[in-house]
Amino acid sequence: MSCVTPARVLIRPVLLVSAAFSLAACGSPSDPAEADPTGSAEESSAGESAEKMSASSSVSPTQGSSSAEPPTEGTTSASDDPSTSSEDTEVSLPSSWEGTILAEPGTSRTSESDGASYYEAVIDREGRTSLTAEQVAQSEFIAGFDDGDQTYVPDCNSSADTEGAMVLCRLTGEDDSVVVTVQVALAPSAFGKTVVIHHVDGQGPGDFTVPTGTEIVAAASEEDDRASVTEGSAQETVIEAVMLAEHPDGDIPAEVEATCQVLDSGDHLVCDVTGTTDGGGDGTWYGTAQPGDDTEPYYVFGLLPQS
Repeated sequence: MSCVTPARVLIRPVLLVSAAFSLAACGSPSDPAEADPTGSAEESSAGESAEKMSASSSVSPTQGSSSAEPPTEGTTSASDDPSTSSEDTEVSLPSSWEGTILAEPGTSRTSESDGASYYEAVIDREGRTSLTAEQVAQSEFIAGFDDGDQTYVPDCNSSADTEGAMVLCRLTGEDDSVVVTVQVALAPSAFGKTVVIHHVDGQGPGDFTVPTGTEIVAAASEEDDRASVTEGSAQETVIEAVMLAEHPDGDIPAEVEATCQVLDSGDHLVCDVTGTTDGGGDGTWYGTAQPGDDTEPYYVFGLLPQS
């Protein structure tokens, strides 16, 4: 079986500073998957289990460490020097995040055709809390999947919901020689929306886990690699990720602000976002670098529980 890495299929808004844009809105009236929405948006709770684990630059979330205070509000300046990264900052993570894409960074891609697995997150504008196999197969990302040489026929095996049920789709090329697997998860997102998270792998299903009950957003950085991410570029990335849930056209209100710290040489970010409409995207977002559909760092952010 051959490994294939498809071409990017989503249109990027042109009004944002970042050139790497992987999160888009789905569910337009022309999308067949919207013909029969299965549910309305449910406001997700940012509360998690009282039991927590600690992550720091020197200890991974799965190893555990003593709990420490989250970033303070005093981090207000944006730096263009990666050497100012706050490598000694510790962040307390919910125990339910252990082993998930919100805590464990993935391997960076060296090129768009290196065959590595990658992630693509798409906002569901209707905020549906469940999707049938047919709705997933007819979604923009799955139905429009191609590698530039041939189109693919999707076969999705079950439904997805925000309680943890996932869909496995097998995409078969026209000549039956190439099969790509896409695991699909559905999670709460900012502004009462939901987000469809795709894990694409030409080698078969991978180790893909998303915690339940946590709001998730995602966006690609404008930097070439994780080590080059600065507090300033991190701020742009988290604002882009959060506000796409409300403004898929990229028209971000000027009053939205973020302060960020870069951890673990760019493997993680922790950012406080304020000024969003009715507070729908406000809060502390913890970002973990995952492979995206090109070589720039792709950050998947989870909303940390309020203390």
